[in-house]
Amino acid sequence: MKRDIYYRVDRRVQNGVVKYYLMREVNSDSHKFRASKLIKAGTPPTDPEITRAILLYGFDLEMKCCEKVVSYRVKNFKYEHEENEKNLLSSGKIPIP
Repeated sequence: MKRDIYYRVDRRVQNGVVKYYLMREVNSDSHKFRASKLIKAGTPPTDPEITRAILLYGFDLEMKCCEKVVSYRVKNFKYEHEENEKNLLSSGKIPIP
């Protein structure tokens, strides 16, 4: 099976139980955003189980990452036209009605 470049399997230990998660990471504006979904606990997942998890949960993980990226970028968004109007009004080049 060809290894998927967009998803990886992450191993975490919680209360002495090893849990395996399907992970999706997205880089945007030098920040890394992650989303994960539990595949199984105990034994490591096999290649068919990983493929099945990607098919079942891949879209949900993509949407979670997109939501995180959008919420981050909205906070830092500045509309250039609006900024230019403020600068022109404050400089006195455009008369205020």
